[in-house]
Formats: sequence, structure tokens, C-alpha cells
Amino acid sequence: MKFLINGAGAVGQYIGGLLAGAAHEVVLISRSQADRLSQQGARVQRANGQRVRGKVTAVSSLRQALLLAADAPYDYIFLAMKAYDVHDALNEMVAYMPQSAVPMVTLQNGVGVEEMLTEHYPASLIVPASLTVPVQIDASFQVVEEHGGRGLALSRMEGKAPAPLAKALQAAGLPTVLVKNWQAMKWSKLYMNSIGNATAAILNRPPAKLYKSAALYRLETRMLQEIQAVMAAQKLPLLNLPGAPARRLAGGLRWVPTPIMQRILVSQVANGRGDKAPSFHADLTAGKPNNEVQFHNGIVQLVGQELGVPTPINGALNHLLLTLVNKEVDWAIYDGKPKEFLAAVQTYITNSRAA
Repeated sequence: MKFLINGAGAVGQYIGGLLAGAAHEVVLISRSQADRLSQQGARVQRANGQRVRGKVTAVSSLRQALLLAADAPYDYIFLAMKAYDVHDALNEMVAYMPQSAVPMVTLQNGVGVEEMLTEHYPASLIVPASLTVPVQIDASFQVVEEHGGRGLALSRMEGKAPAPLAKALQAAGLPTVLVKNWQAMKWSKLYMNSIGNATAAILNRPPAKLYKSAALYRLETRMLQEIQAVMAAQKLPLLNLPGAPARRLAGGLRWVPTPIMQRILVSQVANGRGDKAPSFHADLTAGKPNNEVQFHNGIVQLVGQELGVPTPINGALNHLLLTLVNKEVDWAIYDGKPKEFLAAVQTYITNSRAA
């Protein structure tokens, strides 16, 4: 099969490296690393010690990538950029492939990307996906798979789930499952991604450490309960995805005694992410002008407002993190200061109620 991967960060190189290593033809779009990737290939260090090197063709623009498909079209296009970069990528896509007939696989975390795409492309072409494998690029430009036992969930907005794609990914070494309800899949991944993400970014501390605080643990559980309430209002069930047991976690938060569940959550966060910092924190540290919190806690707040479901904690987390992203306040105000953080959350909630 022939694949185009738009976005050559850790996720794009990981998917591309596995597929190329399984003898598929892979073209990667990379704005800054095209020469290196074409020369060295996409290299993946598996959690079990296996090393995969896939020969890829790397280009620096979508236009170049489409020229390579003049004679043999792509079977699938993977969108592997961050959710906040999809808008700019979509402008380029509409300019050069306004009537694309190639299915597009959305690997973004959070909720809202698929709806953006359907403003320009038929829903039947959109293949929502949720990757639960934590990956990062090391100093030698190798993609490191932090943990095994995880994989990819695939669905479809309309029509049948893409079984041939799932088979190709499975054969390439990426455990892949097909999910009927794409919205439940995306929201379940959002549920898991939200654990210790915004709070850790604002406080500039590892998530596992935060859950040792009873007050922060209570705030996080309230945040997750709000997500469940918004999902319930949409009649979306929590799903267990590969290595991401959202339903089991929700049951534990409801029925398991708090001291025990705190320890479980610490372990869940540490094992789920490996050595990789939460994405919100990584982007904030890098000084990026955008943050995926808008596609997580922010979208929970937005949909909650539309459905009449209160989401004060998600609203507070979205607001406080965006004030840091936009440099409206000094990060030092919250850096390692849970009391100040919790006070700011309460102030936001109080002001919101007054408004």
C-alpha cells in the first residue's frame, strides 16, 4: 500500500517507520527534516528492544507529496500534526486537493478535528483514529516507543470501518482494533489524555507527584466526572481502548476507596506516559503559541455549555492554562504552588457563576 503522512513529529515518524519497515511505500511531509529522513529513514525503537528502520521519501510540502502520487495515488493520508496545527494544514489541503478521494486518518488527540475536516471533505473519507502508544524522539532522532501493550483504535465517520488498513497496521507491528462508535472512541481518549495533563502543566510538576495530594486528586476526579457527564448527555459510552482502560478507571474512581485509587492513579499515569512529559506541559515549556488544552478541557466546557452540563473544573483548567500560553500571567505564580493554583480555580468558578 502507499501512504502519505502529513506531519513528521514523533507520531508521524512512528507510524511511517512501522509501515515502511513492513515494505509499504511511505511519503512523509516534514518542514525541517526532509533531507535527514530521506537519507536515514524513519527509525523506531520498540519497547521490546526491536529496532525498525523504514525507508521513506520525505518532502517539505503537500504539493511535492501530491506530485509523487501522479501515477500511483495514495491509499491513505495520515494527519499526524497537533490538533491546533490542523487548521493551517487544512488550508493547504483544500488549495491542492479540493476534491480529494483519498481517505484521511486523523491521529490527533482531543475532539473537534474530524468536524473541521467535514467542512471541506465528505464524512465518508474521514477515518478517526486514537493512538495510545506513548512515543518520543530521542537525541539521535530515533522514535522511542515508551511502552508495549498499547496500540491504535480505528473507526469511520460513515460507512464500514477500514479493515484493510487495520490489517496493514497490525502486520506492521502496531496492534490495531476497529471501533464502531468514533465519537465514543475520541471522547474516551480525551478522558484518558486529560488525566494529570492541564494540572501538571500549570503547576510545572509531574502528574504522578500531583496525585499524592488529596486536594489535587479531588480536583482531578471532579474534572473526569464532568467529562463523563458531558459524554452521558451525548449518549456516548466510555470505551476501553488498547492499553487505555477508560471504563475500568471510571469504575475505580466511583467504587474504590480514595487512598487505594490515588495509588492506582499514580501508577496509571506513570506507566501510561513512560518518561514522556504530558503534552500540554511540553508545549508550554517550548513556548508554543497554542496548546491542545482547547481540544480537551476547552471542548468539554464548550459542549457542556451547549448541552446545559456544568463543567466548572474543565473551564478553569482551560482558562488558567491559556493565560500561561498567552503570557497573560507569569508561570511562577503557579510553579509548584498548589494552594495558589487551587485558589485561582475557585476564583474562576466564583466569577463564572457571578457572570
